[in-house]
Amino acid sequence: MHCLPNPSQQVLVKAALCADPVAGYDDFLAWQATTDFQGVLPKSVIRLLPQIWHTYKAQLKTNPYRDRLGGLYKKSLYNNSRLFQQLGHLVDVLEQGQFTYAFTKGIALHAYVYHDLGSRPMNDIDILIAPSDFKPALDALLELGYELKYPNLSVDTYIRGEMHACTLTHDTLKDIDLHYYPAPYHTTQLTNDIFLNDAQIQAFRGIQLRLVSPQKLALFLLLNYQFLDEWHWTVDFVRLYRSYPISLNDLRPITQQTGLYQVTQEQLSFLSTLCPIEVSEIDFYASQPVSLTNRFLVQTKTFRDLKWRLGVITNASGLSHQQSLSMAFLYASVRWYYRSLLRTPPAELAGKTVRFFRDVLNLS
Repeated sequence: MHCLPNPSQQVLVKAALCADPVAGYDDFLAWQATTDFQGVLPKSVIRLLPQIWHTYKAQLKTNPYRDRLGGLYKKSLYNNSRLFQQLGHLVDVLEQGQFTYAFTKGIALHAYVYHDLGSRPMNDIDILIAPSDFKPALDALLELGYELKYPNLSVDTYIRGEMHACTLTHDTLKDIDLHYYPAPYHTTQLTNDIFLNDAQIQAFRGIQLRLVSPQKLALFLLLNYQFLDEWHWTVDFVRLYRSYPISLNDLRPITQQTGLYQVTQEQLSFLSTLCPIEVSEIDFYASQPVSLTNRFLVQTKTFRDLKWRLGVITNASGLSHQQSLSMAFLYASVRWYYRSLLRTPPAELAGKTVRFFRDVLNLS
């Protein structure tokens, strides 16, 4: 599974979670010995390295990659600080609108388990919103100066579930992901209600934050990353599991709606090597038949990702409802790309071409 670390990456995960600083640093050195730091490191590796720096700062004094790790930590600290500085106005707008919402992922994880602001990098602010409040909340955020990252996509695009979250950008502030649905590929089965019904308010850095509860946050991480090529969430899950009473029984009715028993079983099987997950929970998913939903989502993920990326990148209006990668869709994509290149200065042409293909093929 792409959302789980490979054997080499599992050593880095162990280092990030180890309570013994000596054994943990030995794990990091073992991972370091098999890693090419001169190459492009996977996104999830970059996400964990600030934690390594914060945990093993003393041992890293003689490490040849000390400065690079320290630089990643400082970058994370700076970006996260910027992000939290904009939260005050954001919370005021959401509370004044009396919207049903809750912060999830990075914001909630920092409030619950990452009390050091640089240890876990955040790229944006994730907000779960009740479907009935999506449009008014979106309008309120636009009044703050945010803009739609994909302006040609209508609100119906999110309501139909073709995209589970609306990304908002700002000239000087960090992005916001306003989630109409909790996770990719689950939009026809799940709504945000199950994660919002026990949201709680917690003070963090002088701000009263409305957060998804630790229990629901753990389940949200499992669901949100099932079909993403990222595995740093495993460390987030284990930290939550060690810090709060997390019952996985609540995951069963959710999985019965999605039909993704085998994917969930693989996730829990790996997590059981890091924290004491009951065998009965894993056995429950292993005993379920392979569902059509599970087969369809696993086998068509690459195709669906490609179609979605082409649609978003090209803003191919009127084509998002198509269920196949038709000639009309491809023609609209190629036509947009050709026109885009014509407007590109020659000095930027090569770089833009590479970035486009990396976006389409999910290689970045």
